[in-house]
Amino acid sequence: TQSTWDPILSFENFGEEKKNGERLMDGLVARLRGLLADVTRSSLPAVEDAVMAEIKAIAKVSRAHTQQVYNLLLEALHAKSALARHQALVVVDALFIRSAVFRELMAMTGGLKVLLRTCLPSSLTELPPTRQQARALREAAARFVQTWTVRFGAGLKPLRLLSDHLSTPTSSGGGGGGGGGGVRPLAAGEETEQDRRIARTQELLA
Repeated sequence: TQSTWDPILSFENFGEEKKNGERLMDGLVARLRGLLADVTRSSLPAVEDAVMAEIKAIAKVSRAHTQQVYNLLLEALHAKSALARHQALVVVDALFIRSAVFRELMAMTGGLKVLLRTCLPSSLTELPPTRQQARALREAAARFVQTWTVRFGAGLKPLRLLSDHLSTPTSSGGGGGGGGGGVRPLAAGEETEQDRRIARTQELLA
């Protein structure tokens, strides 16, 4: 017997499949929001392995899923506590290392600019409390950027620009504070120059 193709039925099936796909995506996004809410509310010093594994699994499904993870992580980097931002940053680092699509999104669609603003300002006073957590956030962000640049900087110019920006202040020397990957609190007289440097870096990363 010869099967016949019914364009009306095929269109209806396609429409139903599309709706099912959209419902599945909505469900995954809702789950992802819940996972990231758990991450940023946690008082633990690190993201739980099971939570991290599930976030990675969602991001791995497709480019569209990676985009959703990326969007929600950028939201999480604006959390009102430094600890919450730090934990979101840990997830960013894990996905940056793991996913070429995530790296592309971070470098080419403004993610590094958000990172600079929310995790790497010139002064700790620009980060949410506590001061100790803010310092840990900024040092971790600088360390992650250095690692990313070593591994992936050759193909990501915005990442190299950010790394260059972070390394520039170390030429001034300056005591105190310990190694923050080139990021350190600045004296009052240095703020204007650092602000100009950040503005220029923001412009280049845009």
